[in-house]
Amino acid sequence: MSTLRRAIEIAYEAHDGQFRLGGAAFITHPMAVAAIMAERGYASWVLQACWLHDVVEDTDWTIERLRAEGFSEKVLLLVDLLTRRADETYAEYIERVASDPTSTEIKLADNRHNSSPDQLQHVTPSARRSKIVRYAKSRARLERARHDHRTHDAAVAAA
Repeated sequence: MSTLRRAIEIAYEAHDGQFRLGGAAFITHPMAVAAIMAERGYASWVLQACWLHDVVEDTDWTIERLRAEGFSEKVLLLVDLLTRRADETYAEYIERVASDPTSTEIKLADNRHNSSPDQLQHVTPSARRSKIVRYAKSRARLERARHDHRTHDAAVAAA
């Protein structure tokens, strides 16, 4: 079984040479998402998915390769849910993410980091406006999903 340490190593290796728009190493993004989720007390397997959430989408890593590394099926499911497919719109992707409570929480953390002023300051004003609208729409959908997941969990617990 792979560990959080191995997830971090893979993320660093996979994102080596990639940069954010402002010039920061890309690894600062999964690091920030993992930090947000760690502050909220999420388990190691969730943090593994945080570190790996862009690996399949943005590098030559695949779910099968991560499986061969020994990551659990629940980590792989989260990474798969958080990986946008080439043939899906952003809205379709957000709907898929919203289907699972944990991927919803990770994507909200991802959205929080991506929409922060220090991240948006590096794009043109028109691109900034577009990103702000896109992130606000996806955040609203994910927050509705969060509410639905919590309502469902409370109903199950009360039954």
